[in-house]
Amino acid sequence: MGNEINASGDSVEWVQPIYQRAIARCGGTGADRESSESLRDHARHVLSAADVTKQQLWGWKLPETMLILPDVLAAFPRAKIIHLLRHPVSSSLRRSHMTSRFNNPVGRAVLTAAYREVGRSEKSIERDAEWQHNAITWLYQVRRVAHICRQLGAERWLEIRFEDLCTTPKTVSTQVTAFLGNTSEQLAAAAQLENKINPARAAGAVEMTDPRAEWVWSLCAPVAEQFGYGATPPVGEKS
Repeated sequence: MGNEINASGDSVEWVQPIYQRAIARCGGTGADRESSESLRDHARHVLSAADVTKQQLWGWKLPETMLILPDVLAAFPRAKIIHLLRHPVSSSLRRSHMTSRFNNPVGRAVLTAAYREVGRSEKSIERDAEWQHNAITWLYQVRRVAHICRQLGAERWLEIRFEDLCTTPKTVSTQVTAFLGNTSEQLAAAAQLENKINPARAAGAVEMTDPRAEWVWSLCAPVAEQFGYGATPPVGEKS
């Protein structure tokens, strides 16, 4: 997963190339041979600094990868994607993410593109609340990922709901290891998963009578329902 991992498990080595490409993507620049080769070159650099064999699986975890999936798939045509998502209401009414803040280059690019795509005036970005930024960028990113990945099929794409990971970690870890091939290394990692999960984090702690929650759900429902979500953030296992 990389040689530099932060407290959130993000692959720090991938920040610069992915952020740079994400800004270009949001600006309308499509995938090309140069961007694909740049990603492959970076992968070679990361792997050359690691003690791995050719038989070992490798990858990275960085949320902003959602913004450049076409580039990733073009650069690595055998790549498998694991998509972890959370109910839009829970996601929107908690703290913001850098992709929904206008105070950084990635956030500005994503917010501008997201507002344009949902048909909301870009002038509203400064007036809207943080939770509205969260909701609009959730919709922008998740809708694109769902469209791209569901064309890959079950062999190359696995979706995981955050709430299910928290409440049924053993079930989810079994899904992940099966998806990746059930190697001894993956099975050993999965065996430790349950001890690291806090089930209480699955709770959305959101009252759907909150007008903010109603606003978020009315915006995001068509996409969220594709992942089995209802208006109320789930606490238990996905049915």
